[in-house]
Parts: sequence; C-alpha cells; structure tokens
Amino acid sequence: MEKCIVLDLDGTLVFSSENKKGEATQIKFKDRHGDSAELYVHKRPGFDEFLLKCFSFGPVGVYSIGQEGYVEAILSLFPKRPCFVYSWWNCDRKNGKIIKNLNNIPYKGNIIMIDDKPESIEYSDKVELIVIDEWTPKKIGDIKLYQLTDQLFKNDF
Repeated sequence: MEKCIVLDLDGTLVFSSENKKGEATQIKFKDRHGDSAELYVHKRPGFDEFLLKCFSFGPVGVYSIGQEGYVEAILSLFPKRPCFVYSWWNCDRKNGKIIKNLNNIPYKGNIIMIDDKPESIEYSDKVELIVIDEWTPKKIGDIKLYQLTDQLFKNDF
C-alpha cells in the first residue's frame, strides 16, 4: 500500500526569521489579520534533494502549526504543490496547546509524519512518526535530511 509523507515546516525543514543572516529567501505574505508581513527563510541542508525524493516517491502533505499565509509562502520553495496543506486553522486546541491531530489527515493509507516536536502531535494508529532534531542555521554541518533521505528511500519503504 502506498504511503503518504507528511511534513512539518518550522524546525524540521526551514527556519524563519525577521533578519537576513547568511543564505535566506525572503517571503512576503498576509498574516492572519490581513496585514503584510515578510520573513527570511533558511532551508535546512538537504531541503531541495529531500523534497524532490519525497515527491518522486508518492503523495506528500504538509501539516504545520504556522499561519495559513506563512505556510503558503513557504510552499513557494517546494518543487511541487503537496496533495494537502494543513496550517494553524486545521490544528486542535487542547488544554491551552495547539495540537496536530493526525486522525484528521485526509489520506486513507499509511502515513509517515516527519516533525521536530512530537509533543505537538495527537497520534493515530495509521501514522508512523519520525522525529527529527529541531534545526536552526546555527547548527553548522547538519546532515539530518540527508540521513533521513537515505533511511526512507534506500528500499523505497
């Protein structure tokens, strides 16, 4: 059965900041109040190669706690549009926390969720969670996405 790869954004694939430091892409978007906003996005090392491999394998989705406008702006860095995109509005609120409820994912098969914050996830029996270390540009020499690419795709699951 085909598996869907669901990706978190912040800390997993990218780091965003109001300040441009090093190699970063400027994104512009509307915040939840409709005001113009801009940030600089740093791609985690291996970002492009990892995403190309994910999209060549099968369905890819995004599940982020980020605001909708921000998430859409980040997706402009992706090689293709994911089959579904969940943002802040799709998250549940429980005990003052924002939670990604994996039971809400609109995919009927098995799912691999890749995230850096397992505490923000409500699990589902159809989901395999892969926790990846949180990334910032200060983590020089990070190779986690390269390792994850090798791990996930060495046998095509």
